[in-house]
Amino acid sequence: MDVGVSMGLKNENGSLKLFVMECGCYMKDLDITLNGGSSWFYQGFIDAFSNHIRSSVENAITNKIVESASKLDHFLGGLPKEINVDRVAAMNVTFVNDPRFISSSVEFDIDGLFIPSDKTAPQSDINFGDTKLAPALGSSSNMLWISLDEDVFNSVSALYFKAGLLQHLVDKVPDQFLLNTASWRFLIPRLYRKYPNKDMLLNISAISPPSVRINVGRIDTTVDLD
Repeated sequence: MDVGVSMGLKNENGSLKLFVMECGCYMKDLDITLNGGSSWFYQGFIDAFSNHIRSSVENAITNKIVESASKLDHFLGGLPKEINVDRVAAMNVTFVNDPRFISSSVEFDIDGLFIPSDKTAPQSDINFGDTKLAPALGSSSNMLWISLDEDVFNSVSALYFKAGLLQHLVDKVPDQFLLNTASWRFLIPRLYRKYPNKDMLLNISAISPPSVRINVGRIDTTVDLD
C-alpha cells in the first residue's frame, strides 16, 4: 500500500496556514484467501467484492490524512505570536512572509523584534528622547530567518516509527457495513458464526519511516503501509 500527500504553507495574518494540495492512497493488491470446506464456492464472491473493499479502504485512509492535516493546521494557527522574555519585553514571533520551499529545505521569515510585554510595569515619567519601540504585532519587518532541512522532518518520522507510534486502527469507512461481520456472513460463514454481528477494526501500520522531500513550493510525503 502506498500513500502520498503534498502540502503547502502560507502566511495568514502572521500565522502559518497549512493546506493539502494532493492526497492519495493506492493498494496494488487485496488478497483474501479462504481455506477448507466450501471455500472454493465463497472465494468467487470474495474476488468479486475485492475492488469495492479496496476502494473503501483507500478512501478511508485518504480521509484520515486530510483530517490529520486539518488538526496540524489548527495547531500551527495556535502558535504564539509573541514570547515573553520578562515583565518588560517580549519577542514578536509572527511570520511576515510566505514560507519559501527550496531544494530539501523550507525557510521562514519571522519579525523577531522586541516589543513591550503584556506584563510591562506601569509606565514611568522617564523621558527616553527619540528612542523608538519596535512596531506592534503584524509588522512587515523581517529580522529573524529560520531554515529547516528535510532531514529534520525525516528524523522526527524515524523517531516516531521506532517508538511504534505510526499505526492506526480504522473503525469508520464510507461503507461502514464492511467493518461488521454481518456483511461477511455469506462470504465467510465461519467468521460470522464465531463472531456474530461484531464490529471489526482495520489495523494500518507503517512498515518503514515516512519519507519527507521538500521541493520548490511544496512538501511531499510518502508512507508505506501494511
